[in-house]
Amino acid sequence: QKLTLTQDFLQVSCFQSEMHNNASFVRSSASLVSMSPNLTQIFTGDLFHLHCKDGQSGSDATWYFNDKRQDKGRNKTLKIVATSKDSGRYRCEINGTKKCSLFVIINVLVSDTEYVPIASLSIRTGQPVMRKNDKVLLRLMHDNGLHGWFCKVNRGEKTWTFPLRMKNRNLTSFVFETTALRVPETIYWCEQDENYRSNQVILRTTENEVTLEMYPFPAIAGEGLTLKCLVWGTDEISKSVFYKDNRMYQDVSGPTYKIRSVTESDVGRYKCEATYRHKAQTIRTSHTYDSDVQDMLFHGKPQLSNDMECSCPSCYGNMSYRFYEQTDRFWRPLPLNEKPSSYGIYHCRFVLDYMRTLPSNSEREYLFLNHLPLTATVFQLCSKSYSFGCISF
Repeated sequence: QKLTLTQDFLQVSCFQSEMHNNASFVRSSASLVSMSPNLTQIFTGDLFHLHCKDGQSGSDATWYFNDKRQDKGRNKTLKIVATSKDSGRYRCEINGTKKCSLFVIINVLVSDTEYVPIASLSIRTGQPVMRKNDKVLLRLMHDNGLHGWFCKVNRGEKTWTFPLRMKNRNLTSFVFETTALRVPETIYWCEQDENYRSNQVILRTTENEVTLEMYPFPAIAGEGLTLKCLVWGTDEISKSVFYKDNRMYQDVSGPTYKIRSVTESDVGRYKCEATYRHKAQTIRTSHTYDSDVQDMLFHGKPQLSNDMECSCPSCYGNMSYRFYEQTDRFWRPLPLNEKPSSYGIYHCRFVLDYMRTLPSNSEREYLFLNHLPLTATVFQLCSKSYSFGCISF
């Protein structure tokens, strides 16, 4: 296989000697760089771990990225939250012995545009950080239907596959419940085959009373981002202090702070400190505790103009576009390359087979202004709307 930008992949290679064009493969469990979860397609925001194996315990590892030594400690496990900068060759050494190389290619075809999988997996109820033994409801969505899809769950170096128990094969959206969360970190994602998958949902457990919620996640360039400090068992939070990269970021009354327009400079590791009281407590003293740290991820997006032109100058050349209409429950997809033909709120994405962009900004389509003659139907729509006035001619 070739390393191309239109069909990205991951390849694990163990070489007898340093890189040569005709080197033969040597697969040995005693000297292997492995990945968990083992993803065949890697997208921005994916979490994975690289493991340096040597069959010995107690040895330290030295990691190299594109042959440059990394200052990431001496742990045999390297944790990576994927960005475009993480595409490259990983190698480790244990006691001076070179181990296999592992090539990781992130799905970022052009520098200004980052892509996500073709299907969406999201949290319907619950939070990314939950108390131990709690469960979460997840929703899987794929515009072209979920027939043949299945899901996977990863804990540590082990991954399990489980089916979606759907009675209707024509569904485009399906909600399922996780098992009880008993380990510090659990990763869910869904697949149809090796080319089609959803994004990951990473669920963590905590013993802390305080947790940090970010919405939407990942953050989208130019959109707002809400940071919320939650406390189990009470909503009486008098003060929240948000920290970014271990420095105080914002001090607010109550539990919530909103970033109005996210930029790349906002990317970092966040936590919050809440000052709160429990409703039933009798003493006057408030409690003050920290949340666990969470990574804030950032994505670029296409642009939607107010005349419903979806544009992405840096997108790959032969990508289709798709509009989505906002409904009460979710965003309803329109057919590929079809513009809105009715009044509503829309956003758009660009789509290429196994991947797509994040959604654009949202715009309201005033159908009677942009496309239609002033017929009786238009006046009827106008008379039923209370969000804008009618136009008379």
